[in-house]
This record gives sequence, structure tokens and C-alpha cells, in this order.
Amino acid sequence: MPKPVKDVTILRILREEWESRKAVLVEETKTNFNTVSPGLKLKSKTSGLLYTVTKVSPGAVTIQSPEGVASMLSNDTLEKDFELA
Repeated sequence: MPKPVKDVTILRILREEWESRKAVLVEETKTNFNTVSPGLKLKSKTSGLLYTVTKVSPGAVTIQSPEGVASMLSNDTLEKDFELA
């Protein structure tokens, strides 16, 4: 008869898998903004403010500031001036 698996063991395995997958996704988005999607939080490298991606278009992204002001940025500007929050 197989030995039962404890809940603590299952939770540990799930956490390890989640952390592993999350690390891969963070690295991909740091180097490749093609994975940007609405709802993603970005931090300005200069001001430290958090912005939310509201729309993704070919070659540009629309972000919303904490005050609700929308701005359209080119992909180059996005990669240069922002990082994942």
C-alpha cells in the first residue's frame, strides 16, 4: 500500500513549481516586451511610479498612470524607460 502524501508536501511542491514558472516569465518579459498584455503593471525607471498597460498595439503600448492619465508609448521607449513591477 502506498504511503499517503502530506498536505504540507503537496503545498511545497506547488510553491516550488509556481516560483519556477514565475521566474521564467519574469526573465522573458524583462528581455522581450512582446509578452506585454493589458493589466500588466510596469514601473518607471526614473520616477518609480507604477503604470498599468491598458492597450497593446503593433509597435506601441498604451499605459495609464496612477492618476488615470493615458499615454501611448513606442515599444522602444517602453523597453528603455520601464521595468516589470
